[in-house]
Amino acid sequence: MFEILILVITLLANRLNLNSTNSSKPPSSDPNRKNRPEKRAGTRPVVKEAYGLLAAAKVAHADEIGINLGGKRYWLNCLSNEQWACYHPHAKRGTDAMNDMGVLPMFAGILCHDH
Repeated sequence: MFEILILVITLLANRLNLNSTNSSKPPSSDPNRKNRPEKRAGTRPVVKEAYGLLAAAKVAHADEIGINLGGKRYWLNCLSNEQWACYHPHAKRGTDAMNDMGVLPMFAGILCHDH
């Protein structure tokens, strides 16, 4: 009985030293893990270029689809033409969300939608 107790204590003690680097545990379970906020450098130049090209296009298509972000309902709004597509998640759908994307207010061409 004593040997079994020593074995259990040894196994449990070995588990104390496990973390994401030496086991299959996810990094989020590491003790003393520092939560680092995601670095965002703002809108990347290629995105700004795509927004400008879409705003200058003669014809564009706008649509949205419902998505789940963190357990909440959002709308993935899309504005596209034959070369570019810009996606923008938003809590609302429709004109407000497209205006928040920043392309539609500058757009002067023909805008197509599926209804």
